[in-house]
Amino acid sequence: MNLALKLFFDSTLLFIVHFYLNIPKSELIFLALYCFSLFFLGIYKGFSVFFDQIVTVKLLIASLLVFFLHHSYSKVSLNTLILLYSLSFIFLMSFRLMLYLFHNKEKLIETFSPSTNDATIILGAGEATKIFLEQRISNAHNIIGLFDNNPKKIGRSVRGISIVGGDDAILPFLKKNNVKKILYMIPSVSMDKYKNLFALIQAKYPDIIFLVSPSLNDINSGLKNLSELTDTSLFFANDTVVDLAIKPSLFKKLKGKCILVTGGAGSIGSMIVQQLLELCEVAKVVIVDNNELSAYNLSELMQKEIKNKRLVIHLSDYADIDQLRQIIELYKPTSIYHAAAYKHVNLLESINAYSAVHNNCIKSIHLARALRDYKFIMNFVLVSTDKAVKPQNIMGLSKRIVELSLNNIFEESPINLITVRFGNVIGSNGSVFHKFMHQIQNHQKLTLTDLSVTRYFMNIKQAANLIIKASLVGKPGYTYVLNMGKPIKIHSLLINMIEKYGTKKQLNDIVITGLNPGEKKYEELYYKDESFKVYDETMYEGKNKNINFEIEKFEKFFKDNAGTFKYKDIKRYLKSIKIF
Repeated sequence: MNLALKLFFDSTLLFIVHFYLNIPKSELIFLALYCFSLFFLGIYKGFSVFFDQIVTVKLLIASLLVFFLHHSYSKVSLNTLILLYSLSFIFLMSFRLMLYLFHNKEKLIETFSPSTNDATIILGAGEATKIFLEQRISNAHNIIGLFDNNPKKIGRSVRGISIVGGDDAILPFLKKNNVKKILYMIPSVSMDKYKNLFALIQAKYPDIIFLVSPSLNDINSGLKNLSELTDTSLFFANDTVVDLAIKPSLFKKLKGKCILVTGGAGSIGSMIVQQLLELCEVAKVVIVDNNELSAYNLSELMQKEIKNKRLVIHLSDYADIDQLRQIIELYKPTSIYHAAAYKHVNLLESINAYSAVHNNCIKSIHLARALRDYKFIMNFVLVSTDKAVKPQNIMGLSKRIVELSLNNIFEESPINLITVRFGNVIGSNGSVFHKFMHQIQNHQKLTLTDLSVTRYFMNIKQAANLIIKASLVGKPGYTYVLNMGKPIKIHSLLINMIEKYGTKKQLNDIVITGLNPGEKKYEELYYKDESFKVYDETMYEGKNKNINFEIEKFEKFFKDNAGTFKYKDIKRYLKSIKIF
């Protein structure tokens, strides 16, 4: 609707009111002054689409200004003028309201009919959100709340949607509402700023879908528009059943029990904790973790469980044996899930070799020795990796040595050692999924080591459920592996991610860097002499091979060669050990 047409409709309405009240023709100058006031206050900028408190206030200001001027220079009675400008204000408001309803009839229909869309919240209540709501882009979503860290905005609304609070209000809101989608609508700020918050939400509510608006650069350059939201949810890596898939009667093994989880505040450990509390009706879960930030984040996420004394978080190193014994003797856990470990291959390969072996091997050996004589501990579940099979890197070697060491230590113990081997866990901190996603979103060169590299993939929930299931049905001295289907080509994964999250141009931005030191093209899940066989449709099991691993000799070497920069000697020694 152009300016001339807008002025015509407004002046016609005002003239009808003047004529109805018999206002002298000589005073029609005030009608023109009224229209000029509306123009001066910016009423005609998009008034057919937008209608809010600002428009109402501007109309009221214009009406009052012209009313006082008219009263000062007119002989018309005060009552007549009050009626004149009251009716003028009402007619102009009604006209705009009808236009707004006509242009937004779809929203009106949605308001008065039950929404079939999933409940959605938006993070950010700035211009992007206003446009998103105004231009009907949001019609595909059932928006039930907005969140913004600007305290001046809290309590207000944008196009009828309330601004509930800041970041700290999101988790309490999710507890009370069955939210299925979260839209990140702050194009000017990278979502990396909120990755810790999103990780907490993902751990607690794994089914929530995260949709992110394009970056401000992409919008300004015309590469994308605001309607092109990116799904950054941590997708399922395969079609394997993720539930425990066991008889409900087996849950009774953990019902009312106390479980201890080392590394329980990490990405995988926190999911184990959540599943134990929600699925298995355990009486208490005790976490031992030395990462203060992760422990704090988890405590914020699980306040209800902490308040009900079902969850206890000890900020401690699991290798602090004196403190560990106090924790064990106080809570008397029946099962231990050992998820604490260094796991990033490239970081551990050179100067951090000693730290890798000390943390993954030496400390685990001390832990096992401290626990092996407790009669109330039934199971010790060791979280291992497919990289422990024919290992070529420090991380894989350290995990294979842990498998052999603990197998020997618990051989004469009443505690059942159960080993679980993982493939690559999508959604865990530092996974290749996050690396590719960061490169795609920031339009960086996409780095791939080799076109032929394949990996087995699983997601965090599958990993947690595999651990729990193995602890319930596993046999002592056996290793369990998830049925992860066929290995996936990393190149194919990258191409799929570019097609889903990036642009066609990025398909030509892939750089082949070559395999990193210690990296294999193909991973294996087990050794041939472990005689792996199908347990059920979700996992395989195999008997650990009994290798007489000389633990004392191993410990002595590392005691004599303690030092960050002796990584070449350490790697040479590790490769000389018979580990398969």
